[in-house]
Amino acid sequence: MAGERAGPRLAIGGGLAALALFGLVVLAGGAAWRAWLAAAILLAGVPTGAVALSMMCRLIPGSWRESLAEPLAIAPGLLPLAALAMTPALLAPGLFYVWPSEPAETAFRAAYLSPAFFALRGAAWFAGLAWLALRLRPGREATAVSAVGLVLLVPASLLITTDWLMSLDPHYASSGFGLYVLSIEIGLALALAVAAVAATGLPERAGDVLGGVLLCVVALWAYLGFMQYFIVWSDDLPPSVSWYLRRGGAWGTLAWAAMALKGGPASLLVAGRMRRNPASLRAIALAIAGASVLEVGWLVLPAPGPPAGDLDALLFLAIAAALGAAGLGLAVVARNRRAAP
Repeated sequence: MAGERAGPRLAIGGGLAALALFGLVVLAGGAAWRAWLAAAILLAGVPTGAVALSMMCRLIPGSWRESLAEPLAIAPGLLPLAALAMTPALLAPGLFYVWPSEPAETAFRAAYLSPAFFALRGAAWFAGLAWLALRLRPGREATAVSAVGLVLLVPASLLITTDWLMSLDPHYASSGFGLYVLSIEIGLALALAVAAVAATGLPERAGDVLGGVLLCVVALWAYLGFMQYFIVWSDDLPPSVSWYLRRGGAWGTLAWAAMALKGGPASLLVAGRMRRNPASLRAIALAIAGASVLEVGWLVLPAPGPPAGDLDALLFLAIAAALGAAGLGLAVVARNRRAAP
């Protein structure tokens, strides 16, 4: 009975805390809006990564997909909460981004980055993810949907990443940025799913398989992140260099902390005993998920606009914790409903 009540209480408590923090953001204004944006994008990354992984599970054989089926089926239930959290940015982008107040350099840019079209693309993104999640429900044949969906999801995610993250620096452009962000989202969703599986005990050999998959995803993230930096370093173009310089100094601490928190624990997955121990695997997965929180803060908070400080970083962490608690409560409720006879 207590377990059944924990989910609703957590969801309501987290939701009320997030609402209170949103009120604080409204009062503070300035860079506090970016703290909210970072937390909303972080939350939206969980169902995005889960949908991508669910489609991979339908197409790639192996025992890993049976172990991850339940948490990946529950994660898209966070889409309504993520859409609600992103609504302020979609309806009033001028509070979060500098491009609505800047003159457009070209007619295409003026049309593409118009507030109405920006909001329409965001709504279409959430609608498309919701449709895929419905088609991927357990028990439904979705091989064809997964094959086509993966082909479409990647370019669509690149577009939405351009909207929500790259446009924070309007003069910055990178063809690899979207894939790098998608690797963060897939890694975050996989880490949370692995932690959920490890919390309930690992079936035979499941730890070896899940730990190996998680290590591969972290390795892919490291490759894409490094190539992103290497291309910018090779080109040496002012807009791209400025993007990194803006995120250096004190803000660079977040990036280094994210790399250490993700790369260090992930390297332990090379050892079989760490993969097969449920407590160790869960701790490693949670550390990798925590690193993604810091990384998204590093991507968003130092963007152009009112300068962000330590209080804005703390506000971001508080909002992320509140939205995360609400999302966890919703996931517990969904899991209890699936387990009910």
